[in-house]
This record gives sequence, structure tokens and C-alpha cells, in this order.
Amino acid sequence: GGYTTYTYGSSSFSLPVAGAFVTQLAATGSIIIEEADKTASSSTMFKTTGFANRITLNIEDSTTYWDRLQLHYDDNAMAVAETDDALKFPNPEVTFNTFSKDDSALAIDNRPYAENETIVLGFSTPYQKNYKISVPDFDMPAGTKLYLKDNYTGKNEELNAGYEYWFSVDANTASQGKARFELNAVGKPTAGITAINSGGLK
Repeated sequence: GGYTTYTYGSSSFSLPVAGAFVTQLAATGSIIIEEADKTASSSTMFKTTGFANRITLNIEDSTTYWDRLQLHYDDNAMAVAETDDALKFPNPEVTFNTFSKDDSALAIDNRPYAENETIVLGFSTPYQKNYKISVPDFDMPAGTKLYLKDNYTGKNEELNAGYEYWFSVDANTASQGKARFELNAVGKPTAGITAINSGGLK
């Protein structure tokens, strides 16, 4: 019953009938699907190559994958919500997202890298239990680091590929919501951050 957002590019995956939402089109935009775009053959569901300068954070517990968010660094992007971002559709059970500079909840957040920037995360759930944040994809710009801060416990830890952080949600309202987690970028990139081919359907 939850929404998970994926970046859609050429040959990423096929969209099943009534199986996806398309958002963030310009007011005068359109989608044109040509006859040649149709196929009766099977295709690879997901891309097998990673995106540069992309970090994926998952929310899981010991048995269930609940939600995820993605952060893409791109010199050509803006820190406010724009066309290449994907707005977060709230889930009935667990919702995990970033907040843009204009306070939009995002599932996919494309923004320029800014040294010492704080990115506020949103996390909400009706369940009081243990969860973990895991990092299946991690590609920071060279010369930089990214830290996860838990404002409820005071812990501040550097992220890397395969990182896991277990935390508890309890009756205290501060154990979830907009104020619990944040990401903090440290260091200056040693080179420009190229576009990560994030545009298209989400």
C-alpha cells in the first residue's frame, strides 16, 4: 500500500497499464508515446548501472522494506522543488522524505552540492517499534562526506555504502516527524558535479 518513486530514463523499465503516476510536468508539457515505443518482448525491469552523485536511504525493519528517499547532487539543479524532483506521496504506514529549501516533501531530491548544508528529513509512522535506515546506494562527490544526525538521540554518524542505523519510535512525538533526522554535507568537491541524467518520468 506504499508509494516508492523511481527515476525513469531510457530503457529503465516498462510502465505497466495503470501501474504508475506521472507528476511534475510543466503546465504546457505533454507525453507522446509513439507506436514504436510499444513492445511485446520482455525487458529488464530496473537499471543495472548506478547514477553518479546519488545516495539512497531505505527505511526497513528486521523483516520489511517500508520506504526510501533519494538524494542526487547536480550543479544544474536547484535546492527548491522543480521539474526534476519527485514529490513524495504520503504512505499509510511509513513515509520517509527530504524537504527542499521551499519546504516541499520530496521522494527524489535533485539539488546542487553546498558545503555545510543541512537537509531536513521527514519520517512518520503510526507504529511504535524499531526501524533502521540503510544505505544501498552511496556515491558522494569526491572530496565530500555526508553525515546522518539523529536529533532525538544526539547521534551523528558518517554515511557510507552498506551503512545501517537502528532507531526506535516511541510515544514521544519527537521520536518521529520533521525534526528527528537531518543530513549534513561536509567538504568541498574536488571537481564539478555533472548532471546525473535525472530528468524524465518519475
